[in-house]
Formats: sequence, structure tokens, C-alpha cells
Amino acid sequence: MGRSRSPGLRRRGRIWHIEKQVRGIGRICESTGTIELEEAQRYLARRMEDIRQATVYGVRPKRSFREAATKYLLEHQHKASIACDGLFFRQLDAYISDLRLDQVHDGTLRRFVEDRRKDGRKTKTVNLALSAVRRVLNLAARKWRDGQGLTWLQTAPLLSMLPVTDQRPPYPLSWDEQRLLFQALPAHLARMALFKVNTGTRDQEVCGLRWEWEIRLPELDTSVFLIPGKYVKNREDRVVVLNAVARRVIDEVRGNHPDCVFTYRGNAIETMHNSGWQAARTRAANKYQDELGEPAPEGFKAMQSLEARSDEFEFACKACTFYDTYLFNCLMTDPSSRKIPLLFYRHASGGEPVREWLKDLAEPDRRAIGRDLMRAQWRWPMGMPLCRPLGQGLWEIRTDLPSDRIARVFVCQNDAALVALHGFIKKTQKTPDHELALARRRQKELNK
Repeated sequence: MGRSRSPGLRRRGRIWHIEKQVRGIGRICESTGTIELEEAQRYLARRMEDIRQATVYGVRPKRSFREAATKYLLEHQHKASIACDGLFFRQLDAYISDLRLDQVHDGTLRRFVEDRRKDGRKTKTVNLALSAVRRVLNLAARKWRDGQGLTWLQTAPLLSMLPVTDQRPPYPLSWDEQRLLFQALPAHLARMALFKVNTGTRDQEVCGLRWEWEIRLPELDTSVFLIPGKYVKNREDRVVVLNAVARRVIDEVRGNHPDCVFTYRGNAIETMHNSGWQAARTRAANKYQDELGEPAPEGFKAMQSLEARSDEFEFACKACTFYDTYLFNCLMTDPSSRKIPLLFYRHASGGEPVREWLKDLAEPDRRAIGRDLMRAQWRWPMGMPLCRPLGQGLWEIRTDLPSDRIARVFVCQNDAALVALHGFIKKTQKTPDHELALARRRQKELNK
């Protein structure tokens, strides 16, 4: 006879899962993390005992750090550095993952710190991992609660950070050193480096720059790039204002690729600091003595990245672009100076259904739709992938939302303005007929 299975266990694929209705708690659905039935039954029995202790005696269930780290990763998928946090938790797995939350402290983390230092890791790198642990413990003690209202951890311990004494100091490049380095770089990297130091953008922003983010400003005889927040470290939309040097770089690469601004042999570039960069740095260091008459400083030889973030750069950047930025902001806020104004459809009673729909959305979603509507204004008329014609003067603005949903806004051109007729969250592959019919009905009302 086969082994009996405890009620509340169900196999999904190869893993056993708990699916059980518990009185006073509700339905529990979670993975046991094992393919062995006996181990899954022990997990279920322990889980039921924890619930009984919490319900009857008010005893806080004992949870492992692995459970807390998993919950943190699932809840913080929006975080720009979530992949780094996941890497830190994998490194910590052998040290503390099986420990209870109340067993994680400086003492149990000491071996991890010592091993990482023996492996040659910088103190700042170790501190970042410890900070991820501290964040999880703080959430467990202050925010996360079970069905009885008890926090996962009674009190979060104070974790000690290492003093940062081995950080490589920044090395400011002189004009001669910049010239020497840029001449040694391959042409595609030299253009990217020149753009980077003249705009203050990050490596990921330069490598991921796309033509669809460019907004023409004919009044200034230039253009800017509006980088969507999901591609920026702080998750806020970023306006990149171009000075004369950056504009020249953009003009040089215009037409090389339909989507990506900076490419190499027709392909997108993942990072500037690749083998080509490293080889160019070595060549520049070897030429340093001949070109500048003295040995190359260690900071120049070991330069890992190019950052334009010093106080001098920030002051110069503000001085060079303040006037252009001021004019750009004026253009963005003055509807009369836009290429084509945007209006919202209004009922006879005065209500504006699209505006009201936008107000009900979460702020990140609302900003994403607003950004795409602004792009349509500045580039009108335009086509895919942002704007799809539906025939009879009706267009569809297509937006992928930060909440992993899809939004559509129907617009039409009425006289010298765009009119937003109807907006909705798309849940099926085909646009629902009733959504399209509503937009066409409102379009006909405008033409009466």
C-alpha cells in the first residue's frame, strides 16, 4: 500500500504545496519547497502547530530568514536593484537562511563577513549585503504581520556595518588625460563616452537610449530625450538636455539603427565598460609617458568607469544647460507652445471621463500614460509602436504600465487639437468592441 497523504497537501509538478482551510485563519496556500512527501508532512504539521500556538497562546510563529528573504524579493520586484538583493541573499544562504529570524545578528553574520573579506571583497560590497539583511529584519519587526496581528519578529537587532577604508578614491581626469583616453577608445565607445560626460547620464541610460524617447524642440533648434522612469535608477522620468557636443554626437549616430541610439555592428550595447574599454584604458596608460612626459598615475591605470558626477561638472552642466532647461520646462507647461494641444472629451454635463479615469489610476501608471500622450503631442502625426491608426480618424495610444498592465487611450484630431476620447485597461488580446464603439460614438459627437 502507498503512503497515506495528510489532508491539505497537493502536488504541483514535483513540489508539494499546502492548500488547507483553517478555522479562524482562512485558506492557507503555500509551497513546502520539497518533493518528498514525508518532509512536506512534517512541514505541514509544524505550520499547523505554529498557527495553534499563535491563535491559542499568542506565541509568535518561528520563521526562517529564507522565508523572510523570499517574501521581500516577491514584494520588491519594482526595485531597481532587486537583482543585486537576490544575489546577496544567495551568498548569505549557506550562513543564515535556515536560522530563525530572532537568531540573525552580528554573531551569526560574523563568519559571512570574514569569508567575504578573505575572498577580497571590498567593505562597501559586504556592507551592501548586510544592509539587505537589515532591511528584511526591520520589515519583519515593523510591517509584516500574521493572521493574529503579530509581527514576524519582536525586535530587529542592530547590525554593525564595516568601516569603509578601502574604497578607491575618485580620479578626476584632466583635459589631456580625457583626450588621451578618448583617442584610444573604439569609435562607438568614444561617442558614448563623449555623450556621457556632456550629459551626466549613467552607463545604463546611455546604453539603453532609444530614438522613441527623443522629443524635438523646434523653438530651440534642438531635441531632448525623455527617459522613462523604469529605465532610471530612482524610477523617475529623466529629461536629458543636450549641449552642443551631445547634439553633435546624436547627429553622428542618427540613422544607424531604427530603435537604439548607440550600437555596435547593428546590435545594442549592454555596457560601456567591456573588454574594448579595458583594452583602450591599457593603451592610453602605455602612451601616457610619451604624450604627457610622466608615468601614468595609478588612478588613471585602474580607472574602471567614467562618471561625470563631480561638483565641478554639476556646476558646469547647470551653467551650460540652465537656459535650455528653463525654455524646455516653459514649453512643457505652456499648452500654447506645444506642437499640437491635447484636450479631453467632455460630456454635456461637464464631466471629463478620461481625466477622471486617469485620476483613479496609481501615480506611476498615470505618469506613464501622461508621458506617452506628451510624446504623441510632440511627434504628431506618428505611427507604431506608440500610436496605431484604427481608421476613420481614430488612433490608439498604447502604453505598457509599471503595474504590468496595458492601457489604451483612443484619440482623434479635431481642428488643431488632439482629443482624448476614451481610456481603459486592456485585458484581452483583441480590443473589446464596446470600448471601440464608445470612442467612435464620442468622436461623432465632436463632428456634429
